[in-house]
Amino acid sequence: MKESADIEIEQNLNRLLGQLSDERLQLLLREAREYLLKARKLLLSNIDAADWESLASEAHKVRGAMLIYGNTKLESLLDKLCNVSPEVACVDSDLINELNREFGRIDRVLSTFG
Repeated sequence: MKESADIEIEQNLNRLLGQLSDERLQLLLREAREYLLKARKLLLSNIDAADWESLASEAHKVRGAMLIYGNTKLESLLDKLCNVSPEVACVDSDLINELNREFGRIDRVLSTFG
């Protein structure tokens, strides 16, 4: 059984993808999956390096790009990363696990369209 977040992502993608030719669709899906992988790696790298300024900047960019998928959970997680304070100087491991789970969810849904 699909989770409601998966269904929401699929519906948003179907609206967008219904307007594209098959060739453009395949290109968009390939590029979207590549971007997701790079974005996740960069965010995690910034967390590992404790580079809070770069983390906030990248999370802000990624959040904008992720709006198309309608994944409100991922948006919320990215908002938290945008606001990580250097004084706190850490990111909770639960947040990292949730971030990985939500990026994985979008990737799984995208793979069903290819």
